[in-house]
Amino acid sequence: MNRRFWLVIALIAALAISACGAPAADMGGGEAAPAAAEEEAAPAGTGVAEFHPAWPYAPPPTGHFNTWVTNGMTLGIYRALMEPPLFMFLWADGSWLPVAGEAWEWVDDVTLRVNLIQGASWSDGSAFTSQDVVDTFSISRLLSQTVWRFLDDVQAVDDHTVDFVLSGPSTTVPRRVLREVHITASSVYGDFAQRTRDLVEGGMTNEDDEWKQLLQEFNELRPDEMVVLGPYAIDPASITESQMILNKVE
Repeated sequence: MNRRFWLVIALIAALAISACGAPAADMGGGEAAPAAAEEEAAPAGTGVAEFHPAWPYAPPPTGHFNTWVTNGMTLGIYRALMEPPLFMFLWADGSWLPVAGEAWEWVDDVTLRVNLIQGASWSDGSAFTSQDVVDTFSISRLLSQTVWRFLDDVQAVDDHTVDFVLSGPSTTVPRRVLREVHITASSVYGDFAQRTRDLVEGGMTNEDDEWKQLLQEFNELRPDEMVVLGPYAIDPASITESQMILNKVE
């Protein structure tokens, strides 16, 4: 996988660790409860490293791996470790940090072009290409997400270039496209994405019965696992009511 992609993900993890490491405030006005004893560190050179974050989730069967719908196990701020956005925005200096995207530019007033990282693969072995991005935004369209108030189309220029065609000039589209939508695998969602495009080409909208039927079917989709682009994946067998394990993708 692209080396910079791994470095970016490492930065995300570091930020998450620092956020989770702050001591809890004393909310009761009395003495703070003693902190739990830290586990003994693994001996140097064992090659074992663990990170213990916290985020609420519902265990199966309520929780599931369709990360687009209610009770999908996205793990909130940790989702980027599994299904990253194209970019992240650094508020400190107003710059864009590449993640699944390499670079972006305005081709004209209504066309935003994104170049994707190359050489990356999903955890199921499939290559990461522009089709994953097109399919991701087709699913977003099926769900009538806000970004489609500003988009007319999403087109693959080649395997690693995507054009986002706007319905009109907009200053908010970069954040909506580049950082608010997490990219998901075509190997999991591609069929629903294509069926959504077929409905659009047939002149249908979310008001039509065929659209509503497809949406209901999609809401009931339950993949066996989360296919990830990032360096970590949830181990389905590890999930209990109190914890789960995210294994490093080799």
